[in-house]
Amino acid sequence: MPSCNSSLISRSAAFLAAAVMVSLSLTGCGMQESTSDGNSFVSNATISGKMMGGQQPILGATINLYAVGTTGYGSAPTLLATTTSGSGGSFQFSQVTTQSGPSSTVNATYGCPSNTSLLYLTAAGGDPTNTGSFSNPSIKLLDAIGACSTVKTGFYNIDEVSTVVSTAALQQYINPINETIGSPTTTGTGSTVSAASTGISNAFALVASILNYQYGVVNPTYNPTSAVGTVTATPEVAKINTIADILAACINTTSASSGPCNALYAAATPVPTALAAATNFATSYSPQPTAQDTLQAALFMLQNPASAGTQVTSCNGATTTTNLQCLFSLVSATPPFTAVTAQPTDWTVGVTYSSTSTQTVGASTVGYLNEPEYLAVDKSGNVWINNYVVPTGTGIGNGMTELSPTGGILQQVLTGSNLLNGPRIPVIDPSGNIWSPNVGSTSKTSTLGYVKSVVEFPVNGTSTSGNLFNTNGAGPFALASDGAGNIFVAETTTAVANTGGGVGTPGGQIEEITAGATSGSTATIISPTGTAYAASIYASMAVDSNFDVWVSSDAALMSAFTPPTSGTTYNYLSTTSGVTDSVGTAIDKANNVFVANYVTGGAVENKFILSGGAITPVTGSPYSGTGLTKSSYSVIDGSGNTWTTTDAAAGPITEISNAGVALSPSTGFVHTYYYPQGIAVDPSGNVWIGTEAGDTKALTAAGTNGPGGAAAGGYIVEIIGAAVPVITPIAAGLPTTAGGTSHLGTTPQ
Repeated sequence: MPSCNSSLISRSAAFLAAAVMVSLSLTGCGMQESTSDGNSFVSNATISGKMMGGQQPILGATINLYAVGTTGYGSAPTLLATTTSGSGGSFQFSQVTTQSGPSSTVNATYGCPSNTSLLYLTAAGGDPTNTGSFSNPSIKLLDAIGACSTVKTGFYNIDEVSTVVSTAALQQYINPINETIGSPTTTGTGSTVSAASTGISNAFALVASILNYQYGVVNPTYNPTSAVGTVTATPEVAKINTIADILAACINTTSASSGPCNALYAAATPVPTALAAATNFATSYSPQPTAQDTLQAALFMLQNPASAGTQVTSCNGATTTTNLQCLFSLVSATPPFTAVTAQPTDWTVGVTYSSTSTQTVGASTVGYLNEPEYLAVDKSGNVWINNYVVPTGTGIGNGMTELSPTGGILQQVLTGSNLLNGPRIPVIDPSGNIWSPNVGSTSKTSTLGYVKSVVEFPVNGTSTSGNLFNTNGAGPFALASDGAGNIFVAETTTAVANTGGGVGTPGGQIEEITAGATSGSTATIISPTGTAYAASIYASMAVDSNFDVWVSSDAALMSAFTPPTSGTTYNYLSTTSGVTDSVGTAIDKANNVFVANYVTGGAVENKFILSGGAITPVTGSPYSGTGLTKSSYSVIDGSGNTWTTTDAAAGPITEISNAGVALSPSTGFVHTYYYPQGIAVDPSGNVWIGTEAGDTKALTAAGTNGPGGAAAGGYIVEIIGAAVPVITPIAAGLPTTAGGTSHLGTTPQ
């Protein structure tokens, strides 16, 4: 097989002219193409492009244009058009505006089934030597190109990088057996709940943000479209490139039985049956399939990121002992894309979002992403983030920032209205209203608008709208909503004495703001009078389908407040069984309650249920030995798996199945974290993590941050497509009346 040759001219020069500096992330054979391959757009209704193996064109491959399936996850797509890659790997499709869908005999012309139909390209087989002398049936590549109305003119370079980015974002929509891509199109649980069609559309939009389609490379940094301020997105370019280089080792050979292809298929193991809950296609992994092409291998690497399963005994002549080692060894000494220098611990890929944009409010400078610690996701996949830092100056609290599904700032809410001060854990009610507690600061006065209030931002609220609700005690810390829209408040008592819910100091209390309460009214204490509480901070809350309110504390205490059977007093239960400093609380559709326990040097995840009027540990719980360390906050994905943050400088993220099986490696999923706190899963299966600015939890100056953080005092990390898509907002998964069917921890339909 010939190597890249000097008769071709570089295709990186034009990309550099676009000011993206992609050449910094590419090595090996030059980014090259022939000058006579017809790269220019043919018309306003033409999809054209090239198929490349690394930096080498692939001749004679089958290029298919599909519209995603609409009858279920991984459902059969519609083949709109087909063609064959020509000299230099070139191809093109022409849209016929009078046609809807494919022609009667599928060829290189197509029509949009609808303007919103999501299109993707696959490229299979072909000769990586570009001579027409060989064909490698192992080759299969993917490029998710977007809605039909937006892609009818465009140039798309299909290669290993486009395959990795597209597969990562769409992995929960790709059938692992036949590689078809689809999702349901109906919303079975109401218009206030995220739909599967929203999740897959957002996933395509993420691909379009990360990938430079024209050159088949990752944008080293980019600025997502924002309504205010500026966000800098930084994808994990080198890690994406590493997976691409591993695929290229097989693609740039002339036989499916070559050493690199055999090693790839042996080491890119599918998800073991015991870990299949990590994907949206658990039943497809029993019995386990075996990769037959490079797209399937990429999918297995991303869905089984620790490469668990049967370990390889040989690896293309390399000395390795694990599947991860074998795969990493396939990266050549001069890879087509710049790879990481050290073997990663897993194959998950991520994006970091930071911002130096600020607003000046009085004498205070407030960043859009300033200690962005606590998160909630709405039905559209927008991420609402509470920035915890309380700036100095006039005493005006910090803001809540709304990010789009691709990371752009949509708005920063109520920064200058005295409605937010040290906001903590928000919640979105079933109607889409955003609620925030104000824990404030001990240096602030306990007045309405500071540390004795909860604020509601009506759905689609703006920076000039909001409803305030008074609380009886200081320090509202965490919120939860039931399915009827009642809001529950977990309070600390670090600033003022407990006035109703308990006795002694410290002592927390739980309050309720009933659905439809008038702005300015005071919440009702539901903590039973006279109960001695051990907690100074009630750290996290969740509500089950019976409208039982579960609350964790900063001590060895887990509480449940069950609705009153008579009168107005909630029933109170508590346990210390297996609890060691409980923090994160999450609930699944069967009303199993998962509690992360924050313990220096090791941690466990408890699983409880109410049984016979008592909080009962579930058999097998607590779960340990799963990489949990100093566990902070938890969230449930669409398969009932628990994702938990670790409060440490480089704290990893762990994933545990509903049955307590570790789905993440012993190291957790490692990305660029700095004291990760809040965590959320969106309708696409992306995992969003909020970070602190630093140990000091304070800005050192306007627009800067404490040790280890990113610009403006912190950043957001997104792990792409690693979780099973989940219904959002969380409260919309609850029934509207207690005792109804729960959809917590289930996938959108």
